[in-house]
Amino acid sequence: MLEPHEAAAGGATAGLESELAALRARRDMLRQKLRDAESAAEKARADRRRLGGERADLKAAAAADCGVLEAEGVASAIADALDEISHRIEDGDRRLAEERGRREREEAEASAAAAAEALRVAAINFHKVAQSFVQALEAATSIPEAVGVAALVRNTAKEALMAARAVSGQLARNVALPGARGEFLDYADLVDRGGKGRTGADGIEPIVILVPSRSHTRVIASGFATLYPDLANRYVFLDFEDLPPADRPAQMGNAVRAFARAALPARMIALFDNDTSGHAALASLSDVALSASIRAMTLPPAETGRRYPTVSPQGGIAMDVNGLACGIEIYLGRAALSRPGGELRPVLWTGFDPRLKRYQGEVEGKSDVIEQFMALLRSCSRPDEARARFSDLARLLTVVAAAFEPD
Repeated sequence: MLEPHEAAAGGATAGLESELAALRARRDMLRQKLRDAESAAEKARADRRRLGGERADLKAAAAADCGVLEAEGVASAIADALDEISHRIEDGDRRLAEERGRREREEAEASAAAAAEALRVAAINFHKVAQSFVQALEAATSIPEAVGVAALVRNTAKEALMAARAVSGQLARNVALPGARGEFLDYADLVDRGGKGRTGADGIEPIVILVPSRSHTRVIASGFATLYPDLANRYVFLDFEDLPPADRPAQMGNAVRAFARAALPARMIALFDNDTSGHAALASLSDVALSASIRAMTLPPAETGRRYPTVSPQGGIAMDVNGLACGIEIYLGRAALSRPGGELRPVLWTGFDPRLKRYQGEVEGKSDVIEQFMALLRSCSRPDEARARFSDLARLLTVVAAAFEPD
């Protein structure tokens, strides 16, 4: 049901459209009348020319002169009326465009407010659940061994407690809300908004995406907002930016274990990098029974990464870095990955994983890549243009969007 102000706005637009339709119909009628009047004036002038040499019939010539003047006067009056109608139509078109623009802006603002409110409620509820989980785990770890609680249970609770504390703290500081040009609001900003609400504007509860860093949050949230704007309000983000980079994948894995054991109803996706540490963290969850509300995956294979320059003590070589060094930066397009001179920023090898027996790498100058990508993303005027320009990112986002689709 339309609100009163919406109904009034719709009535104003309909009134303008009706008025313009009537003016256009009158303009078409006047154009026909003008053609008829101009034809009559031309005929009167032709009749007067035929009488020009007949000096004896002065009365007929005078009558013909009057006919010419009358026909030309009618044509001139119709032309003036037609000009006035055309000006009124131009003014009406301008007012109609302004009214439609105003309505579109109001609808966009209302949609954005609804999405922000949905995220605010989801953030608060999820934070409360995390705090309750921390309290329960603290209680479990404080039970003395004499009570009969097995050491395995206490150790598991301690492991989950460490992850839950990190998650709770992150939720209090960093539940991200996608905004214009990749800007974000933190949890405190969301709480300050106040208001009521239960779910998103489309009635769907947002999905929580766990990612290693703030850069992942920026890229994925801004990517959805630009490449797939219809899905942008479906997700909130939890990252592990406050932890040392080397610890983030393992702590993400611990958080997934904690959430799985707590059987939380909220849907979430743990999105690990497509590199050695990301695959190692995902492999560590092989013994965890994930509920139907949790998905754990790495970033999908990147086409850009299939033949990418690397640097090692043995020299430079182009190779497939999927599974070894495909952090979020590899998915941002060759333009963002290129140095000012045009060559791709190489992958640098940073360590060796003895369990997987392979090296871990990352792109040189990651922060520069992110900033260059954000600038390029802002220059895209249409979603299809952005999807074509950032094809690896588009593929990543479709994989995320399909995470809870039936197989």
